Amino acid sequence: MKKKLTILLLLIGLILTGYFLRQSWFVRYEVIELPVLEGYKKSAASKINNNGFILGTCLLPDSKLVRGKFTPIRRVFWDRELRIDPIPSPGRIQALNEFNQIVGTRSQNRNTHQAFVFDTTSGLQPIDIPDVTQTWGCDINNHGLVLVYGSALLPGNATTEVTIGWDIASATEKFRIASRSSQDSLNINNKNQVAGVSLTGTVKRGNPFIRDPESGYSIYTDLTIGSDVLFNDNGSMVFDSYDFKQPVLFHEGEPTAISQLPDGSSLLLKAINNHNQVVGHSHMADPIMRIQNLPIRNRWLDKLALWYLSRNHVGSMTHAILWEDGNTHDLNDLIPSDSGWFLEAANDINDEGEIVGVGYNPEGEERGFLLRPLD
Repeated sequence: MKKKLTILLLLIGLILTGYFLRQSWFVRYEVIELPVLEGYKKSAASKINNNGFILGTCLLPDSKLVRGKFTPIRRVFWDRELRIDPIPSPGRIQALNEFNQIVGTRSQNRNTHQAFVFDTTSGLQPIDIPDVTQTWGCDINNHGLVLVYGSALLPGNATTEVTIGWDIASATEKFRIASRSSQDSLNINNKNQVAGVSLTGTVKRGNPFIRDPESGYSIYTDLTIGSDVLFNDNGSMVFDSYDFKQPVLFHEGEPTAISQLPDGSSLLLKAINNHNQVVGHSHMADPIMRIQNLPIRNRWLDKLALWYLSRNHVGSMTHAILWEDGNTHDLNDLIPSDSGWFLEAANDINDEGEIVGVGYNPEGEERGFLLRPLD
């Protein structure tokens, strides 16, 4: 009996030691819940700049009919002190710079698109380029240079697809790239370099390119990638590579594979900062399939596991992730284990290492989160 008690106490000691080691060694972030507007139920954070301003949305409990229109979503800003302010919802938002200027696209219908810039001082500014129709706002840098994608008019009513650098202060065109691309792939950094994909066929795949103001246009025809590209001030690109069959970080001509989580089935990467830290989320294996693959199973174990998964977010199909220095981390492993949070998706990261996204708070409510590094 005394021997059994000693073993039990040793096991308890090992468990407690492991818990405190995890808290001290692996925890890297504090989790901060982003407040919601009064009367709204959910929130999500999509962008954060280096000044700590966060762009996101709040959602009503249901789609309420207001003046004949459904208005379930409200765009919001959170400042550094996490004070929340509603802003107009001008359209699809694509980018945020350090001066809190937002670029995106307004769409009245499937065939009418117009790029815009919005800030709380000047309001909504449509971007009108005389010979270009159907414009999409793709990105904006800290110099106020907007990347616009659209269809340029040619003689005989023909059109060709172009990417334009548009200076919003002078309302003038700074450069033009004649290439068929995807508005989701086009990025401009603070060195005025442009990165994206040059599409080669009817499907959304092609070759990555970089346009540098000094060295000109470079296209990497030996690589075939998808239509989404991330880009930073160091000239690093992140994209899905058909050659490597997974996402890669492409820097100075060298690709580095970005690995999955152990139980992951695919990665969706959303942002890269200037330290080559990448965030996004990992689609996880079906929880039921994981149970069925257990080495020891019976009918009651199946029922117990399914009951637990139905009440806990460990069965969620996506987990927020961070990739850095060749390693992919589940962000849920880098926050205090007693926080009660489950982080579902990470959407942006700034140069301070602050991460925003969406997850579930200890009460099980869907909320935007801010992760701040502890050191």
